Amino acid sequence: MDRLKQSTPDEITFVISSLIGLHTATPYIDELKRRNIKIYFIVPAGLENESVLQGAGNIIIIDRLFTLNKVIVLLYNLSRLAFTRGDFSSVYQYWLQQHFAARSKLISFFGKALVDFFPKWNSNQVNQNLLSFFRLFIENKIPTERVVNVTFASKPYLFCADDLQVYTIVESWDHPGKVPVGYPSKKVFVWNQDLQADWREFQGDQHVEIAYPVKLDYVIRAYKSQQFKQLNQSYSPGFQENLRKNYMYSSTFGSNSVSVFFEEEKIFIHQVCKATENTDIRLLIKPKPNSRSGELDEFLAYPHVEIAGYQKSQGAGNYTLGKDYNEARLKELGESDLVINLGTTFALDAAAFGLPVLQLYVDVPSKFPYLSTISKYPHLARHLYCYEDCIFKISDGSDLAEQFKFLSSPADHMDKAKQFSKHLRQWIMPEMTLSEAVENVVDSILE
Repeated sequence: MDRLKQSTPDEITFVISSLIGLHTATPYIDELKRRNIKIYFIVPAGLENESVLQGAGNIIIIDRLFTLNKVIVLLYNLSRLAFTRGDFSSVYQYWLQQHFAARSKLISFFGKALVDFFPKWNSNQVNQNLLSFFRLFIENKIPTERVVNVTFASKPYLFCADDLQVYTIVESWDHPGKVPVGYPSKKVFVWNQDLQADWREFQGDQHVEIAYPVKLDYVIRAYKSQQFKQLNQSYSPGFQENLRKNYMYSSTFGSNSVSVFFEEEKIFIHQVCKATENTDIRLLIKPKPNSRSGELDEFLAYPHVEIAGYQKSQGAGNYTLGKDYNEARLKELGESDLVINLGTTFALDAAAFGLPVLQLYVDVPSKFPYLSTISKYPHLARHLYCYEDCIFKISDGSDLAEQFKFLSSPADHMDKAKQFSKHLRQWIMPEMTLSEAVENVVDSILE
């Protein structure tokens, strides 16, 4: 506690667990540096070498600093598991199933029995209850009273220590309803009002403010820039008569995802390839940013298919959205007439850029049992599939090849794709610029 007593209002700690978290944190870090705020960084080994942190003399490697009592950590993890409702969200339900499936039969049996035995907290009380109990046992080693975390934390129990003011910057739109984050926040910063409501419902924090979708800034700026306006004078995103059509399919899963989802989506992509084969459509398949190089190359067997650029990645959140990668994505978007989407954030990128988005909805348990479950994911159900008049459902009960035929005919899908994109663009486009939003967030943290 002595370290906390020595901290001043001009000091703050950032806890960053991944490269993509660092990408989101960077503009806020830059603003705090501009204001001469001393920043401590708590990061996993390897992240300290990133250029954003070079020159910072206050870097702490998280595994070296926090050697908590293993019994306390185990109790925290068991409590988070035992007292959380199994139906916290469909994402959490599936995670719970996979968590036990990966264990031995004996551990799985006792684990499920443990979960079933304990009464459940209200979903939006889980984080606060964890703090209320574990603040008595977790030693506070964070060097400042104010600490900023970018979702999700690799060691969330650290924020349940006493005498902390925790500020959470939400990195992505799908984070509010995935799992309990494991700690309450003094303030939370999300992309827009809908995600503000999601966070309050699922995570329970009530002081939730609007920030900015940092990962989409590259495409928002491109859309608004004079350069893009000039580009539109000779090129207008969307279908053009009598020209070859350039469609992009954006992958929802990759080899770093749960394998059954990735393997099933590849079968699904083959259907998309076959539906657009022998047409005047060129199909560009875009890997996820954290994909492994070459993992989609099997689709090059189709003469009309190309694979968009891969980037170096270590999987999970250990990827970044750097300048070169974003420029490559803008180029790919600029060469596309339409983006086909199943359940990925890239639908938002495409809509912000101004492209039509053909949104697919899969309800084919007999052929795609795993892909058919994602329609229940809170962020997809609430913010993509809610525009029912603009999406395209693939259903059980009729021939799949026949159902996919609409992909080959722009007259059958382009109007709906344009309308869907308009909905998403209105939903995602921020009222403030990035710099304005960052200043507001920093003001709020420092007040």
